Amino acid sequence: ELLTQKDKENTIMKQKKEEFEAANHRQRSRILSLQTENDQIRGETESIQNKYELLQKDNQQLKQRVQQLNIENNELRDEQKEYQIKIDELEQENKRLKSQFINTEEFESWNTNQLFLWIVNLENGRFSKYRDILSRNLVEEGVCGKHLSEINVLHIKGWGITNFDDKQVLNKKIKELIDGKDNNNNDEDVALVNDE
Repeated sequence: ELLTQKDKENTIMKQKKEEFEAANHRQRSRILSLQTENDQIRGETESIQNKYELLQKDNQQLKQRVQQLNIENNELRDEQKEYQIKIDELEQENKRLKSQFINTEEFESWNTNQLFLWIVNLENGRFSKYRDILSRNLVEEGVCGKHLSEINVLHIKGWGITNFDDKQVLNKKIKELIDGKDNNNNDEDVALVNDE
């Protein structure tokens, strides 16, 4: 009976040991499983962190690109304003030039400035070298279109045109202008350019 009791105790101890070992084995398996899961989560976390860093970098680059585009946009706006100013200036110049188209048939109604512009634009600006003195003398003498029929080479010399050929050419041009008016042969406008 004593042996039987001992056997029972041994059996119980053996069962408890087996149960403990089984529980221990389960715990180890669970720990290994958790470690594997932990490693997987750590790997996923690193992957997410890498993606996050890449996204941050992309985001930073996008912000820089937006700033660059804003700068370019502002520069283009400024450039557009400059072009608009130039367009406005050209439109004003266009109006001014249109106002300088004069009808050579109406030369007798020209003012001093119109006469001056007609002279300095003759023969592709042949007389433009006399601009300053010619302008000053025409204004000083008060010469305008109605006086052209009375003009001769001496008057032209008095305006400051000293070269012999230039005086003769201008005198001839004035006569042609008067003849064109008298004969009604010239019905075309002349475009004058006032270089300043």
